[in-house]
Formats: sequence, C-alpha cells, structure tokens
Amino acid sequence: MPLFMAIAGYLSYRGINATQSHIKYIMRRAISFLVPIFVWLIMEQVLRLLVTGHLNAPNVIITSGLEMLWFLWVLIGSIILTSIATATGKYRPFMLIVLFLGTLALPYDILMIYMFKYLFPFFVTGFYFAKFDFRPTPPIKLKFLTFILGLGSFACFLMWDKSTFIYTTGMSLSLDNLPNVLLRWLFGSILSGFVVLSIYHYSSAIPKKLKKILIMAGRDSLYIYILQAYIFLLIFRIAKRFLHPVLNIFFGDLLAIIIGFLVTCLCLVFGRIISKNKYFNRILFGKG
Repeated sequence: MPLFMAIAGYLSYRGINATQSHIKYIMRRAISFLVPIFVWLIMEQVLRLLVTGHLNAPNVIITSGLEMLWFLWVLIGSIILTSIATATGKYRPFMLIVLFLGTLALPYDILMIYMFKYLFPFFVTGFYFAKFDFRPTPPIKLKFLTFILGLGSFACFLMWDKSTFIYTTGMSLSLDNLPNVLLRWLFGSILSGFVVLSIYHYSSAIPKKLKKILIMAGRDSLYIYILQAYIFLLIFRIAKRFLHPVLNIFFGDLLAIIIGFLVTCLCLVFGRIISKNKYFNRILFGKG
C-alpha cells in the first residue's frame, strides 16, 4: 500500500501542477473516487437486503462506507492537501509539513484518519519524485542501492511483530508506540524502493508474458484493491461459517498465499471485464 500511494502521488504530479483551478481539480478527482465508494456501499446494502431481508443500522452503514474502501478516502485527502499546498506556490513544502503535522495532532482512532497519517508521506514522496530524472544515475550505484535496500527490508522484517501492525497500535505518537510508527514508515520506504529498483534492474530478464501481466496488474491495481475488499469479506464469512480454523502455521501461511494470489488474479480479470463498459468503469472504479 505505501508503494501504491507513492505511485498515486507520482501520477498526480502533472495534474496538480498543470491545473489552473485547484478547486475544480479537487472537485473532479474527489467525485471520481466518491462515486465508487457510495455505489459499492449501496450495492452491498441492496444485496444484504435481498439475502437477509434487512439492512444494517445507520451507524454500521456509515462505518462500512468509511472502512471498506478506506484507501480511496486516503487518496482524496492526499490530493486535497497536496493541491492546497501547491496553490501557495513556493511555500508548498512548508505548507505540506504544516498540514501533515496538523493531521498527526488529530486523535488517531477517529474514522480512518490513522491510515491517512501513515500513507500521506508516501503520496508526497511519489509526488516529488516525479520532478527528477534518474536516468543519468550510474547503473552500478543503483545496483548497490538495491542491494542495501534488500538487506534493509530483511532487517525490518525481522523486527516486525504484531504490535507493528497499524490495525493493532494505530498511529498514536505515545512513547511506547513511536518505535512502531517509525518502523512502519521506514519499512514502507525501504521495501517500496527495493521493489521499484528490482523491477528496474531485472525487467529485461522477466519473460514477456509475465511482464505483460505485471504491467497490467500495475496499471489496473485499482480494480484489485476495490474488488478484493469485498471478495475477501465474502471468503471470510464463508470460512467462518463452514470451515474450522487452520491450526498449523506453515499450512495456514501457504493457504493464505495461494488464496491471496488467486483472489488477485480473479479481481484483475473481473475488473478488466467490467471496465470494458465505460459507464461501469466510471461508477465502479472512478476511471474513464
């Protein structure tokens, strides 16, 4: 997800800088994401009504609308703050810092603000990376950096535990949680850099068919992120009702990897089929 947000910031650079009206740009981008959020929420409640005969309570519906596609809310917030800061001209870096510190001061457990606190720095990083041209960098230096980032990713993985998960400890800046927050940001940065540089160096060695699949998955990642939220929820409810918990850790991890891979492929195929209709593509995925 940090890499996804960084790519989103990278791709937003031209639009935010080229627009003549930041208000119109914010409105257009916000609407493009808000429409899928509410359309999916309505479809979920209609399906629930057909299956169970009743709707969720209003507070549950609101919570579902905020949590199921939370990353779209994070994208909207990131675009809004970055556009506001850009409107200040040369003071943009200072304004971005001020706006971000302002969000850190908010209680972390309100709505999905803690996810915004975690991911907004990655959006801004991708946004600023769009300014630079890295082609003149000597390949040997990039390979060495890739190696260092790989070692750093492994080291961060060894330090990772349950308390590091954002869903467990959130983004509270208390003394006992601050190491978790810093490790989260550090790991997201190191691993994202490692993935990008690895693909850059070894893309020529990847078979053409696999490369096409990876390019397609990257381009259409929004389909995967939106559809997986509902497919995994369906799988969880079916498994909870009909299957016993897997007690073997190795088998459980292997099963999770296989299911995750299959769901990803399924989301990508379904997303591409649905997106062939420009109206469905716009209201379900905010694209087109």
